[in-house]
Amino acid sequence: MRNFLQQLAFRYMRFMQGRNGMDNYNRFLLMTAVVISICGYLFRLPFLVLLCDVLLLYTLYRSFSKNLVKRSLENTSYMTIANWIRHLFIAAKKNLKDKEYKYFVCPQCHQIVRVPRGHGKIEMHCPHCGKTFEGRS
Repeated sequence: MRNFLQQLAFRYMRFMQGRNGMDNYNRFLLMTAVVISICGYLFRLPFLVLLCDVLLLYTLYRSFSKNLVKRSLENTSYMTIANWIRHLFIAAKKNLKDKEYKYFVCPQCHQIVRVPRGHGKIEMHCPHCGKTFEGRS
């Protein structure tokens, strides 16, 4: 039995060589499909279950795709957007806690920039990429 499982794992590894597999974007799509599926079954909305099926099929397509360049670009785009949203939430959380400084997110590199409060509309320079942007402190 153990030999059979090892052979099965070896065949799966050989099959997946040169394929995309599960990246961060696939994990996001899978979790989104699970949440939509649960909502569809709880509220008895068949179009949500259909949307879940479409997302699952797209996740499988991305997992078994051999076009690594295109899948990598999709994952990079997802990671950029996810990083930007994560930094927006972090900056909002810091703005609620810190009364001395205000936090902004650079529109180009998504780095969090801290400036003193109470100076009105100011021009900020991102220390990471050097982009200049305006904000109200």
